[in-house]
Amino acid sequence: KGGQGIAETISSKGEKVYLTASGARPWIIAVDSTSTSASGEFELAIREFPVPSNGRCATAQVLTLTSGQQTTVNGDTTAVANEFGTAINCGKDSSGVVEGSQLYYKVALTAGKTYELSVAPEFTSGRLIVFGATCDAAAINADCASNGQTGLVSSFLTTTKPTVLEFTPQSTGDYHILVDSTSTRSYGKFVLIVGEKSS
Repeated sequence: KGGQGIAETISSKGEKVYLTASGARPWIIAVDSTSTSASGEFELAIREFPVPSNGRCATAQVLTLTSGQQTTVNGDTTAVANEFGTAINCGKDSSGVVEGSQLYYKVALTAGKTYELSVAPEFTSGRLIVFGATCDAAAINADCASNGQTGLVSSFLTTTKPTVLEFTPQSTGDYHILVDSTSTRSYGKFVLIVGEKSS
C-alpha cells in the first residue's frame, strides 16, 4: 500500500488518491467498476506534489524561539508519505494510532519552562505530539505516552477550535513537534503556534 500500490473506492463526487512512488518505473492506473451495471464517463487528472523536507523526522523543520515571543508556521500534510506506518500509537490502543501523513518540527526547549503548542488544522482526524530528540518509533511512543515526563500527546484534532498542549520539559534540549493524521484520508493545511507560556 502506498509505496507499492494503492486501491481506493470512488464515488460520483470524485476521489483524490495520493501515491508515493517507490522507484522510477512505469505505473499503471486502472479505473474500474464494482458491478456490471456501473459504467459511464469520468475525468482523470494527475498532479505531482513537491515533497516537504520535514515530512521525515530526521529532517524536521527547525523552529527558533525568542523569549516571550511566539513562532507561527503554516503546514500542509497533503500527499506527504507516512514515515512510520501504524507504529506510532503513544501507548494507546488502535484509537491512538497515527497512520496518515505528517510533518515534523524541532525546537530547543529549556527545562522548567512551560511551553504552549497550538495547532489549528483544516482536517479532523489527527493528533499533536511532542517528543524528544530521537527519531525512532519506540522512542516516540515512550515519550508521548509519558504524560508530560518526556513528551505529550493531544486528544483528536478538531477544526472547531485550536488544539492546545502545555509542555514543561524536565531536561533542556531539542524536542520534536509532530502534526500527524490518524487516517490516510485525513490531511490538509494547518497553523502551528509555539511559544513560552507567560507567567
